[in-house]
Amino acid sequence: MKITPYISVPNAKKTIEVYKNLFGAILSSHMPFNKHIGEEWGFPDDFDYDNSTMHAVLDFQGSEIYISDSMNPTSSGPVEIVLDFKSREALENIWAKVKQMKLEVVMELETQFWGALYGRFVDNDGVGWQLNHNLNDAS
Repeated sequence: MKITPYISVPNAKKTIEVYKNLFGAILSSHMPFNKHIGEEWGFPDDFDYDNSTMHAVLDFQGSEIYISDSMNPTSSGPVEIVLDFKSREALENIWAKVKQMKLEVVMELETQFWGALYGRFVDNDGVGWQLNHNLNDAS
């Protein structure tokens, strides 16, 4: 399992540039919001999709931070923790405990358009958790 911090900020593109200059971080991927998501989440008609960030990955000398614009209504706060599981079974076991403990589910565990089994929850201290398993990984 890989642990990655996830940061939600008002203007991710600006923050990315700050982190690149401050830490020498390298932008390894960037995905803007798309109109379908914007319509689903109620973005204004004049939303600037081209300059938005739904998900970006910054490489900090071998460690990663995920970052996005704070437009996501499922975000629990400015920082969340992403757990990338190599094993689908391990993720499903944790998810069963989330349900058993009656933690606040923000997004049910489901197959997503980026090819992953993914779910989100908030623990009793208000920390947001994102659980992810790339379905192309073995096991």
